[in-house]
Amino acid sequence: MPRRLPSRLHLLLPSQLFAIFFACALMLSQLAHAQEREFHAKAKAGTMTTAIYPNVLINGKPRYLAANAQIRNTDNTIVTPNSLIDGSYPVRYMENDHGEIYRIWLLTADEAESAATAMPQRPTVK
Repeated sequence: MPRRLPSRLHLLLPSQLFAIFFACALMLSQLAHAQEREFHAKAKAGTMTTAIYPNVLINGKPRYLAANAQIRNTDNTIVTPNSLIDGSYPVRYMENDHGEIYRIWLLTADEAESAATAMPQRPTVK
């Protein structure tokens, strides 16, 4: 005859399993979030200001988004242009052969700082 578990034990096990699962999921999400993003070698650094789609301002100059443009937020998930709150964002971006912007990555503060130091300084003209 099978041994019967005490009545409270079967209520306790699902909650313990949920706690273990939740702790593991939290640790994995922290590890995934801690990974540094790598940008394409041709990705340029700049500041993007939102405008009416398909327009954006990159470093103060009006630019067009390509029909297949992808914008990735700081969590590296794709967002739509209309979901961005009006303002300026530090970005890395790529252009297609027609000069349209087709990839934009919104940068975290650390990524923006490293992008600013990696950008070559233009000589000033007197």
